[in-house]
Amino acid sequence: MTTSDTDWEAELERVVARIGQLQELYDRVYDARAGSTSLRAADDRATWPLAIGQHVQYCLVQAIDMCQGIAELVANDTGLQIPLAASYPLSRAAIESSSMAAWMLIPATRRERVLRRLQVAQDELSYEKAFIHCVAYEEELSKQMRMKRVYAKDAKRTREQMREIARVNDIQASEYANMPGWEEVVKQAAVLLTDSRPSLLTAAWRFTSGLTHPSFTRGRIAHEFVRVNTEADDAKGEITGNIEWIVSTAAIAESLTRKAIKVLRFTKVKVNGERPVPDSRTGV
Repeated sequence: MTTSDTDWEAELERVVARIGQLQELYDRVYDARAGSTSLRAADDRATWPLAIGQHVQYCLVQAIDMCQGIAELVANDTGLQIPLAASYPLSRAAIESSSMAAWMLIPATRRERVLRRLQVAQDELSYEKAFIHCVAYEEELSKQMRMKRVYAKDAKRTREQMREIARVNDIQASEYANMPGWEEVVKQAAVLLTDSRPSLLTAAWRFTSGLTHPSFTRGRIAHEFVRVNTEADDAKGEITGNIEWIVSTAAIAESLTRKAIKVLRFTKVKVNGERPVPDSRTGV
């Protein structure tokens, strides 16, 4: 992932500049209306009201926000600055968000795309249930019950929507009971990175995931020790971030986000070739 002859400060400036272009690129794609006969329109009709397009757009907005956070972190009015570890959680989140968008968009068949949207919805329901129970744990009993009732009402409505979407698309409930792990999502999204080794995406995700938790072993790779007293017997100095790893992971996060935006744009113009289109709104 790193090379010794690269001008990493110049590369960092280039990544920051490319990140600055992401919002405009996304805005153009967002504003472009999907054609009535497009793949995007058909898929959204088949998954309404849990439209794939809406969820993909949310993922991309989050990925862009994380990338912009990296740019703001490493560049300011005085020039470039190298954080110790703060860019890695942002890179990880951008990679996961853009991977999720790509993972839902890239299957060749509508059934698989719909299935993945349902798997994501089921995963969110499971997480929210655990979250609500955790938050409510130390509350008064009446408040606990109230919070759980609100969740149960919303979850019931979502499950009904999911069942109807599954029915019109000939999908069994058992098929969307579980979502693949993040590594599998990232691996499949890596097909978008055709201009580099796709395995780098998985490596970048693993590396940044590991650095969202304190680890001395991983830190020795990601950080550098700079001595300030070269003459003294005891080593004194400061720990700084390794610019090669910071730039490499940020570049991969930016590149995948850009590619996922372009895939969304493509779905808005590609003519849908799978007919008839199931419509969860009409039940047909």
